[in-house]
Amino acid sequence: MQSPIAWCGLVGAWLLFAGPLYQAVLELRAHEIARDRIEATVSMVPKPPRISYWWWLVPPVRMVLERRRSTRHRNAVLAALTAEDHEALLTFFDKATGWMFVALGALLLATKETLGFVHPPVVGLLIAAGLSGLCALVVALRMGSTERQLRARSLDAGASGKARSRR
Repeated sequence: MQSPIAWCGLVGAWLLFAGPLYQAVLELRAHEIARDRIEATVSMVPKPPRISYWWWLVPPVRMVLERRRSTRHRNAVLAALTAEDHEALLTFFDKATGWMFVALGALLLATKETLGFVHPPVVGLLIAAGLSGLCALVVALRMGSTERQLRARSLDAGASGKARSRR
């Protein structure tokens, strides 16, 4: 039987994993407005021609050609972005990378705590995988609930605004 302190450590480690996931989603959703502008810019930049499938006969050459193609397209998109959108894109990637490191570190701590509770390590890893999936599911459900509530509220505000304008 594990002590209550050990149980608190286990629960705390998993909350330390779920918290950054939730915070990352909140912060990265703030970039939603810039994303629409960036997607519009990306759609305006013509895609480079596809590389022939025949290059798969020489896979290393195919990979080099594909990387060059991808780099040219990425550079064209970055050149087409406004300075504001370019800064928003870089900020988004920086925040996403930072939160990924925080969540990964918390996941490793939570896995270590979970492995301390079970004797066959394989079972502990399966439990850790299940709990990490559960944490991600809870975050996704919470974000979906928040989004539905905000959408319903904006629809209600729009309907009441139309009713006032009719008077």
